[in-house]
Amino acid sequence: MINKKWFTGIIACFFLVSLYYFVNWEWVVGGYQSKKVQMEKDIRSHLLMRQGLSANDIYRIDISYNRKFSNYEASVIFDDEKELRYTYVYIDKQIDQYGFGGSEFGNSTQVQQALQHPKHIEK
Repeated sequence: MINKKWFTGIIACFFLVSLYYFVNWEWVVGGYQSKKVQMEKDIRSHLLMRQGLSANDIYRIDISYNRKFSNYEASVIFDDEKELRYTYVYIDKQIDQYGFGGSEFGNSTQVQQALQHPKHIEK
């Protein structure tokens, strides 16, 4: 009887250790909050240094974890162009502008005009 309890206990421990190491917890919880906070800081400093913007030029930065591609994304809305949302990706501590599209601000005419002449494209 003792051998059966030991065997069950060892199997349970092995299962728990395997679960810890083989499950992608980042995917399960939708990204780690500490990485999201760090990415927001990195995006903000990237925009301030690379584009020469001031802190007041950034209206909002939203960070999310993309489960499909297992990476973090930032949606940035600038104060002078609220009609567009710029997307930045964060892969291996490298920040790249991925694209842009309409945001929830402005009507469809304003969005269409802004899409034709975006102000914050990185080259």
